[in-house]
Amino acid sequence: MELLSEIQKPDLGRKFAKRDRRPLDPPPVVQLKMHQVFNAETDHRTEQEIPPDQVEVGGLVCHVDLFAIRPTPYPHLRQVNDGSAAAPTFDQATLVTPMPPSEDAKVTDSLFGTTFSVASQIKGLDGNEVILYVFSDLSVRTEGLFILRYRMFDIFSRMEGSEDIPVLAECHGGPFAIYSTKEFPGLRASTELTKHLSRYGIRVNLREAERKRKPADPAASTAHLAIGPAIAAAHNTSVKGKEKEDEHMSNPHGSQPVPAQPVDPDLDEEIT
Repeated sequence: MELLSEIQKPDLGRKFAKRDRRPLDPPPVVQLKMHQVFNAETDHRTEQEIPPDQVEVGGLVCHVDLFAIRPTPYPHLRQVNDGSAAAPTFDQATLVTPMPPSEDAKVTDSLFGTTFSVASQIKGLDGNEVILYVFSDLSVRTEGLFILRYRMFDIFSRMEGSEDIPVLAECHGGPFAIYSTKEFPGLRASTELTKHLSRYGIRVNLREAERKRKPADPAASTAHLAIGPAIAAAHNTSVKGKEKEDEHMSNPHGSQPVPAQPVDPDLDEEIT
């Protein structure tokens, strides 16, 4: 029986540069199950799951690594309902690798963000207690296809005479694609699990509706004045409107401090 399993995999992400970082979506989530072993040294060995609310999770942390994979067949273009060409998409069945990737495929140096997560003990969507690790702040620097490897450690279980901390559980997640800015197809509405995590105060990005990348339309470009004065001037925005926009951008909330809030990475999408 698996101790660690991915219950929500990321579907996609957008390659980021120095000033524009977007997290994987939806946020990866793994579930931990602890078991008590009976008659371990006999032929009658059995295991019984320990109720999650009885597990002491202090010191139990999960770390994530990034691995590159190659799809078979290659990515292809699909047509959306309106007949326009969509960005490259990938069939799930073509991306699943039969064996865990080798260490040679590890590209964790292309992973940016919070790669460690502490355990959260909450009620799941079904109302039962669960232990979850949520990775809501992960981004990838390069385009391609990837999977995540999750490893769980107990930081208080260092072996005697060694500085190493043993891996207590491990699993590999499902595949996801990282797109360039121009090919990025947009984001779906937040999953029910993501919304559920937010209700427990876990920091995640939320969207009520799907947001697709819109085709270039000069007539609609004035809707993006918040991007900056240069774009506003390019579309003959009045000087007065430009001055108000500049003032809003420099101090949108007046002199009062603004409390930190979860940021929807799609609200300030870069125009290229």
